[in-house]
Amino acid sequence: MSMTATILTTLLDFRPPHVSPPAAAAPSAAASILGGVFAMIFGLFGLVVALIIVAGHWKIFTKAGEAGWMCLIPILNLIILLKIVRKPIWWIVLLCIPLVNLVVAFLLTVELAKAFGQGVGFALGMIFLPFIFYPMLGFGSATYTPPGGAYAGAGGGYGQPPGGGYGPPPGGGGYGQPPGGGYGQPQGGGYGQPQGGGGYGPQGGGGYGS
Repeated sequence: MSMTATILTTLLDFRPPHVSPPAAAAPSAAASILGGVFAMIFGLFGLVVALIIVAGHWKIFTKAGEAGWMCLIPILNLIILLKIVRKPIWWIVLLCIPLVNLVVAFLLTVELAKAFGQGVGFALGMIFLPFIFYPMLGFGSATYTPPGGAYAGAGGGYGQPPGGGYGPPPGGGGYGQPPGGGYGQPQGGGYGQPQGGGGYGPQGGGGYGS
């Protein structure tokens, strides 16, 4: 009888373990929503920055006499950039080599800045703050000056003067040739022939011995 009473007392005194309510679920949902809002804001900011940089590139290409839309096409934009700064097209290979491409990209940026009358300091700004300095270069008053002369101008290639190749100077003759005649030939007659007479002999008469 005492054992039965002990079992009943134990069952009556039993308390289930304490389970904490799910109170932390609400703060977690709020943090997720806040994180999504910040991600959307940064995404929009990045999109605006990218559009500003693209607009700067577009205007730079236009100032250099190229179609602005070419800056949107990969590989083609590098070819046009090399054309603008007067570098050979095979530099694209260097841009594909790790570490070397960083040096080449820096040199191209410096040359691009110089082509618009800017210095190395401006080029550094284009590297570290492109969303500011590219629009400044494109929409500003800087004008494009081709390095080393006109690029494939009227009838010429790199450094060739417009209008033709390297030919004789103007004036109607070749190099060192006096205008209007040959080398050493006196005007109005042949070599050694006296003026106003006939052949070689006494003037005013006939031949030799007459």
